[in-house]
Amino acid sequence: MTNAERIREHVKHLRFRVDRLRELQGATLQQYATNFDKRDLIEHNFRVAIESCSDIALLVSARLGLREPEHRRDIYDTLAANNRITNELAKQLAELTSLRNLLVHRYLAVEPVKMLKHLKEDLTIFDQFMAMAVGWADEFESSQDSDDQ
Repeated sequence: MTNAERIREHVKHLRFRVDRLRELQGATLQQYATNFDKRDLIEHNFRVAIESCSDIALLVSARLGLREPEHRRDIYDTLAANNRITNELAKQLAELTSLRNLLVHRYLAVEPVKMLKHLKEDLTIFDQFMAMAVGWADEFESSQDSDDQ
């Protein structure tokens, strides 16, 4: 499987998770606090979507021969420093990575109000990143075709 194919596979998975989150955007604070199935769906899909983004970023970084970051959240600064994403998007994705760490390691500290705010406001960050990832896959396929000739 080529790097471009791997990126496309991750984008497909990311799109699925973001679509699931969009279906859950109407959740109220009461539902989030009392319906543990809904809460689990929101938190799980956020975690996996965030991990998909960092997986894509690491694939792109490796394909471009960029340095591997010490921490996953730093991959976005590396991409921004190499003009692959904006500084603003890098900051937003790094903040989402911190959310992922909270969901995985400090799950008892997840605040329902903040989680619902992420659900209502942050899905466009994933959309922006997916659009860039598709562009990278196209670029890598194109350069692979050139390399094959």
